[in-house]
Amino acid sequence: GIWVILITATLVMPYAKSRIEKVKGNYKFLIWWVLTTIVLLSIVPEKKERYLMPALISQSLLAAFYLKYLVQAYRLHQETLVDKILLTLFCGLIGVICFVLPVALYFQGYSPGLISLPVFATFSLLIMFLGGLIINEFRMKRVMNTTVLMFIMMGMLSTSLPYFYSRLFQKTLTFSGVTELNNIEAFRNLPAFSIGELRPEELWDLDKIIKPLDYYQGTSNHSDSIVLFQKINITDKHPEPSKVTSVGHFLGLYSHPSQKGRVGWLVHIVQPQHLKEILLKSNDVSSE
Repeated sequence: GIWVILITATLVMPYAKSRIEKVKGNYKFLIWWVLTTIVLLSIVPEKKERYLMPALISQSLLAAFYLKYLVQAYRLHQETLVDKILLTLFCGLIGVICFVLPVALYFQGYSPGLISLPVFATFSLLIMFLGGLIINEFRMKRVMNTTVLMFIMMGMLSTSLPYFYSRLFQKTLTFSGVTELNNIEAFRNLPAFSIGELRPEELWDLDKIIKPLDYYQGTSNHSDSIVLFQKINITDKHPEPSKVTSVGHFLGLYSHPSQKGRVGWLVHIVQPQHLKEILLKSNDVSSE
């Protein structure tokens, strides 16, 4: 993310060690935490983004201590040329994001009727205004004010972007919340499998276990109908309804807030003899 500039700087020991220790940060402990976590995770055969969480904690602490150092250095006029370059790149990147993001969202995804134009315009102006304030405060060398404004901006983006993203990019399909499946009797009574992996948040909100389809194909009992989840990527190219028609009994299109409008699920009840046809269709749908 946008923290990559600061975090990368903290990983350069000759540069970062003395600076972080000036503000009473235990650099050796934190850097060993980062490196040990990454090495251990690299050994694990299965790689998932959420497995990086232990490393993110230590990296966040390093970035926080580094920001504290920058605030102190600028207040005491002790900043070095490298400090100035790194902070300029960081603030410049955030400023560019504040001005480019609303424009990109409008031209790439905005469609009348899906979201109120006054709401979108207010959001865009607020983000641009914050971007202008961040750049101005940095030019005045008020790093503390710059840091506070950056966190306000990031808080706004983290809370509002999922709302905008889900409405701006879901143009052709309407998705219900996955929890609504718990009210469908057929879903409760039949075994459920998935083509594509459900997130832990999705599994938590469903009142039953959803196993990968490979598990079903490895069993001997193929006489009963099953509930099948098929993943639909809906961000880059918007899928047409004709591409997600069901071979079996259609239960609906579902999504979860954690997917932020990027992925949905076609859910239907199918007979074992239709699985081959569904697998072929799912390749076409997932490629959209």
